[in-house]
Amino acid sequence: MDPNRPSSTSNGGSGRRDGGPRPHCLRHTSGPRPQFKFNEAISFEVHCETQQEIDELWEKLSAGGDPKAQQCGWLKDRFGVSWQIIPSMMDQIFGEATSPKSERVMRAMLQMKKLDIATLKRAYEG
Repeated sequence: MDPNRPSSTSNGGSGRRDGGPRPHCLRHTSGPRPQFKFNEAISFEVHCETQQEIDELWEKLSAGGDPKAQQCGWLKDRFGVSWQIIPSMMDQIFGEATSPKSERVMRAMLQMKKLDIATLKRAYEG
């Protein structure tokens, strides 16, 4: 017997082994499910230490997403949630918001979809 599998015989059919009622949000309903879409008001920012981390997250999160929404490290996943996948070094670079270094990085970044750490470092160094 699988302890994670609900049982309907010992608890009056509630589906829970402890016999308690299911929370309302877990109950099956036959009515229509709520329909909503995510927009840019909800987004996530992920700081990555390595290009490998960026590549792996980008591949997984962008699968089934909107390719037109990919720009400057931003992407939309298959659910329409916006993500910005960025190198951790960006905080340091843009701490110097008006320096020639940060301006070069911004110009390089504006040409990218998925951010490339090596290219951003070259732009920073001039």
